[in-house]
Amino acid sequence: QGIRGGLNREVLNRIKKTGDIFFAESDREWVLAGANVHVSMIGFDNGAVTTRTLDGKAVVSINSNLTSAADITKAVRLKGSRAFGFIADVKAGAFDLHESAALPMLHEPNPHGRPNSDVLMPWVNGLDVLRRPRGFWIVDFGADGSHELAACYPAPYAKVLADVFPLRSQVKRKTYRDYWWLHAEPCAEMRARIHPLKRFLVTTTVSKHRVFAWLSAPTLPDHQLVAFATEDDYFFGVLHSRFHEAWARSQGTQVRERESGFRYTPTTCFETFPLPFADDTARTADDSAHTVAKFRAAHYHSEQSNVLREDPAPTSPAEHRAAIAAAAEGLNALRENWLNPPEWTKARTLEFPGANDGPWARFVTNPDARGIGTARYPLKEPRDAECAAKLAKRTLTNLYNERPAWLANAHAK
Repeated sequence: QGIRGGLNREVLNRIKKTGDIFFAESDREWVLAGANVHVSMIGFDNGAVTTRTLDGKAVVSINSNLTSAADITKAVRLKGSRAFGFIADVKAGAFDLHESAALPMLHEPNPHGRPNSDVLMPWVNGLDVLRRPRGFWIVDFGADGSHELAACYPAPYAKVLADVFPLRSQVKRKTYRDYWWLHAEPCAEMRARIHPLKRFLVTTTVSKHRVFAWLSAPTLPDHQLVAFATEDDYFFGVLHSRFHEAWARSQGTQVRERESGFRYTPTTCFETFPLPFADDTARTADDSAHTVAKFRAAHYHSEQSNVLREDPAPTSPAEHRAAIAAAAEGLNALRENWLNPPEWTKARTLEFPGANDGPWARFVTNPDARGIGTARYPLKEPRDAECAAKLAKRTLTNLYNERPAWLANAHAK
């Protein structure tokens, strides 16, 4: 027996090779002496027992993931699907700060003439995606920025020196100690692949509902999120389909009881997932570590995709992609209007110095001879305190707990 999610899949695979599992309970409450956990239980032998029982029902066979349907434990990672999904940035230190502390830093001058917006950007973790954005930013000197360069941004550097260095200088891992001003696991390839995109897709590593959402650049995702280097609605639609959810739930590791959800990783849940068409992961001829892989469905977006309508059944891959992209774009539009209705929100624009070769390049206007201009970053905020109280309840978790008819219809489409 073992705590659910702790049963070693490799051990069970070896059991299947040398004998067989004849009895299993995949998810059983265990309340004893104050403990309240969920466990999995198995009975196995050398294969002599010929009957099989899973969760109290007679079955033909029991797979090593304690299911009796198709044995997806034999699924392997597909080469074409690699380098699309990433466990995001691991900071390992208090690099994060609230917007109220970040904004003054953005206006401070530096000795080398570069703006602090080079190393300050919004930071998002699972809570921000599933609940409401908390307004956090992060100091980020890149995947391999030198100590000399970091020190040229005095205000962000001082924050990291005060809040990160004392702890990182004491850790056992040498690289974490020696490069304390950098995030511990910055995921350089993810950064390179999402950098050219206006938006990218994320999902939480652990959640009750398997929800995917868009983040806009230059937001830095935390390791509680899986980031996908794509900006295409087709990809969003495929990952938010019932097919992918069923696959991911069978490949992911359950956390505590079923209601708590399961753990999603890009290697087990995405890279093993067979995408609809053979060329869905086709990349451009000049694809490299610094060129993001784009799905071909980008060419098939519908201009009226937010309109729910009955279309003729698609036949070709291009038509399927167009239909999926249109349905996905419509789903996202409905969700966004529910999360942030225009009647309860107002626009706010942050203005601060930005470089036309920095992370805020697409927001920079009127750059001077040095390439430094004004970054204008649009945000939404509550119209007043009453609207803020109502918006606090508008979260993706609450939406999917309720699952209203319009949401169910959009997913069905």
